[in-house]
Amino acid sequence: MMRRSILMFSASVWAVGCTSQLDRDWKHIDELDGRLGTVEPFDGIAATSASTTLSDSTATEQDGVAKVEKLLDLMSTGEPRGIGISEVRRSTIENNLAIQSSLVSPEVAAQQLLAERAKFESTFEASVSESRTVNPTFYGNAGEPPDTETNVFTATPGLAVPLRSGGAVTLDWTVSTDAFRTAGTPTSDAAQSSPGISLQQPLLQGAGFEYNEASIVLAATQLGEASAQTQVAVINQVVQAEIAYWQLHLAWEVLRIDLDLYRTSRELLENQRRLVEARAGSIANVYNFEVAMAASVEAVIRSETNLRQAVRGLKVIMQDPTVSLDGSVALEPTSKPRLVGYTFDQQVLVRSAMRNRGEILQLEYEQLGQTVQVMMRENEMLPQLNLNAAWNANGIGNGSSIRSANQALFGRDDPDGWSIGVTASVPLGNEAAIANYQAAVLQRLQSIANRRQQE
Repeated sequence: MMRRSILMFSASVWAVGCTSQLDRDWKHIDELDGRLGTVEPFDGIAATSASTTLSDSTATEQDGVAKVEKLLDLMSTGEPRGIGISEVRRSTIENNLAIQSSLVSPEVAAQQLLAERAKFESTFEASVSESRTVNPTFYGNAGEPPDTETNVFTATPGLAVPLRSGGAVTLDWTVSTDAFRTAGTPTSDAAQSSPGISLQQPLLQGAGFEYNEASIVLAATQLGEASAQTQVAVINQVVQAEIAYWQLHLAWEVLRIDLDLYRTSRELLENQRRLVEARAGSIANVYNFEVAMAASVEAVIRSETNLRQAVRGLKVIMQDPTVSLDGSVALEPTSKPRLVGYTFDQQVLVRSAMRNRGEILQLEYEQLGQTVQVMMRENEMLPQLNLNAAWNANGIGNGSSIRSANQALFGRDDPDGWSIGVTASVPLGNEAAIANYQAAVLQRLQSIANRRQQE
């Protein structure tokens, strides 16, 4: 029993030790991807303990616009068109160019991630060539020297296999035929079949699974960062659309109030004039009410201008192609505000914001990418030490038959050819690599500070 426990403990320690930093980074990315795009309502996170519906007062009178147009020629906001808050949200999401532009960034990052994942794909290579050369041959006898004709055909198919350890394996098989013809001498033909394999593997700088797969992790963090930016952009545009909608609602209500005040001022002025005509009032009161009516006219003009600006602001955010930006159409809100009071649980709200806010997720992706950058720059400070190895076999056939060369290849007694060696490159000083490493460390510290500041 004790022996089994020791074996289980040793296996657990070995499994933990074999978990690489890159594997932990991938798990972190998966966790962030699960949190990305989550917008939880208050009820979903239990952030409210009680809610009460407040009193809602609705304006019912909407008939003063046409009358004031005849009196003051102010109301030129266009033909009213009713619009609800749901239509504003839908139109903003479908037509807003800022949202459409932000949606492209994750697609670009996703394609870049696919490109990084494909860097370990094998490549088929092939080359075929045929040549003929004619050279004079000197035998030392008098007379015109004969020509030597050489015909060479070579075909080399191959397969290049990049390794996740940083190296590359190349498999190739070269077949060739040579024909030598000289006047007055027998023709000499030969065929050769030569398969081979070569390996190039870095041992220090650029070696290891973590370094060579780090670019894939970086592309994944860039995809997450772009997705978080898109989430923030979409939410901000929708929020701006709702703010513009309720500002338009406020502009309409203020205009209606100012119109009512104008009508009231006009009625009071007319009453005072009738009292003066009946010698029951003072002319000073008439002057006072004329000043009040002038102020109400100014308020109507100011409210009408604010309404124009609110209508245009909502149109700009919606960017609905069916709604022109000129003054021919005046958007009029049909959705009424629903005033609800909430009692918030601050701790739950803070935890939800730290878990799901797009800005914080973006900074977490950035910090993770900077961590991978530090690992890569640290590896690049090592000297270059590369292993080069190759093996090949040769089969030579009689005549120009490639088939006989292949048969000779498998039935031969000749030893195989091989080579092995290392190449080294050590920079004197290594200042560039050290500076890049220090810069990566500082950028990671900066990303940590930015995240903590945002939190």
